Amino acid sequence: MTLPRVVLGIVPSEAEFRVPISNFCMFERKRVLVETITAELTITQPRELMLYEKNFKALAEQAVLGDAAPAHP
Repeated sequence: MTLPRVVLGIVPSEAEFRVPISNFCMFERKRVLVETITAELTITQPRELMLYEKNFKALAEQAVLGDAAPAHP
């Protein structure tokens, strides 16, 4: 990828289940958007932002990056 601020990683399906998985986007540790089936939530409370950052870090540690990523289902 040629976008300097974007890293694409794949968490393998056989990875240990460490954190609840939901669709969310973090914006500079100030705001999180969470997509649910019926609504979009905007999270701005610092204590809640910390939980999403913790989840993101756990998933990032499990992610496979670069040329190895396409080999994982």
